[in-house]
Amino acid sequence: MDQEIKDIQTKSEVQDEILLAALTLFAEKGYFNTSLIDIKETAGIKAIGTIYQYFKTKQVIAA
Repeated sequence: MDQEIKDIQTKSEVQDEILLAALTLFAEKGYFNTSLIDIKETAGIKAIGTIYQYFKTKQVIAA
């Protein structure tokens, strides 16, 4: 049960992970060479839809 609690992340933690992954990739590859799939994989998110729950577009992430 303790492990289940540790695996649960708050909305702001997930958002922060997405932003950190995106900013890292933008710096390494550039905005136009970074896909949402790249961001998803770098953030360790299982489904691309999770990103859309927090950000409507890649442009919103970069803003």
